[in-house]
Amino acid sequence: GVDISDPTAVDISALLDGNYDFIYTVTGSGSCGDDSATIILDTHVIPNAGVASTLTVCNDGSAVDLFGALGTDADLGGQWVDLDQSKVDLNNSSTVSFNKVKAGQYRFEYKVQGLGACADVSSIVTVEVEERPNAGFPASVSVCDGGASTVVDLFSSLQGNPTAGGSWTETSTSSSGVDLTDPSAVDFNGISAGRYVYAYTVASNGNCSDAVSEVIVNVN
Repeated sequence: GVDISDPTAVDISALLDGNYDFIYTVTGSGSCGDDSATIILDTHVIPNAGVASTLTVCNDGSAVDLFGALGTDADLGGQWVDLDQSKVDLNNSSTVSFNKVKAGQYRFEYKVQGLGACADVSSIVTVEVEERPNAGFPASVSVCDGGASTVVDLFSSLQGNPTAGGSWTETSTSSSGVDLTDPSAVDFNGISAGRYVYAYTVASNGNCSDAVSEVIVNVN
């Protein structure tokens, strides 16, 4: 039990949730009996919403554990609030996907309701969403050796809307040996007939992986 030797300063921090009766008695004198009064103390453990933290994630479909980011002591059963309207699915806060969410900073507040005299508490997890690199989509082009034009713009051949500034490498089984110094004007004049593959890579951005697309050049 608690120490009540000084009833003006009783430390109840070690008590569990529950009701506790404290009886104050005044001893009677003469023909008067004792008199007493009971104080019922209703105690509740302070709620714990964990600690504030920051996570970084790529918007390529990678998932983050929002609840885990609160630390090991956060109470279960709280409520998440999407403060910045990211519109991600928070039904399972242990695996939240930020697929296609616009790059930026998003805050998520975790609230735990207090009971009795205990106030509500909350913590905020901030998620930094990074834009995945875009290398476009694969494409295939054909050139005729000795034809009117044997020059290929590899970058323009990519489908979609690739990010400029990436790097080109040849990944063909048998290398063509063409000069890739200017990928917008690669000359296949004199190259043997065959199938040649060129990979376009846009380097990763923080937590995002490299993006790679291929252009296949068929020389006839």
